Amino acid sequence: MPDGNSINIVLRIGLPQVESGGVSTSPIVSTGSPVSVAAESLQIDTPALSSAFDGAMPEELTLLINGTVTYADEDSFNTVKLIEWRVSSDDYLEISLDTSGAETGEVNFKSNLGGVFTGAQSAPDAYSPGTEVHFSIALIVTATAIEGFCNGVSTGQIAHGGMADLLSAPTKLFPVGNATLKDIRLWSEALPAADLLQAI
Repeated sequence: MPDGNSINIVLRIGLPQVESGGVSTSPIVSTGSPVSVAAESLQIDTPALSSAFDGAMPEELTLLINGTVTYADEDSFNTVKLIEWRVSSDDYLEISLDTSGAETGEVNFKSNLGGVFTGAQSAPDAYSPGTEVHFSIALIVTATAIEGFCNGVSTGQIAHGGMADLLSAPTKLFPVGNATLKDIRLWSEALPAADLLQAI
């Protein structure tokens, strides 16, 4: 596999909690009465990203994320948001899992450069709602195309006009949803699909 910058994360939380609802939320210490808590967040901060990329946004990028996700069919877009790397509403990269209409687990790979949106979609049933659903999702971005992968299955390449400079914003991991990350890897190049499939 070509050399690249790799960020590996293992996040395990073991705090049992019983609560009503289709999926579990953050552990809440209480004495029997319901308690609300603000959403927790996990992100790769801009200094780490800038250092990994030698201070300049690469023209090409490969992102791979593995783990498990727990979700229900909510008949909505962005049921789970896996990655959000956003400078503004006009410049971002995003990966989400949707359950709108007939979609039970469609993964959407989104790129926006200067307000021009490009999207690639998996099959509507690439994943099925459940508890601890295994996923392996990757995104390859070049100067001319984006391509997504779900468990090794490609969306096909979708032409676009390039990637926005996102180094001034953190990369948010699962800002919407409940997941356990096995690892996340980021390369400052577009890996050939064969090399990516070996890494999955």
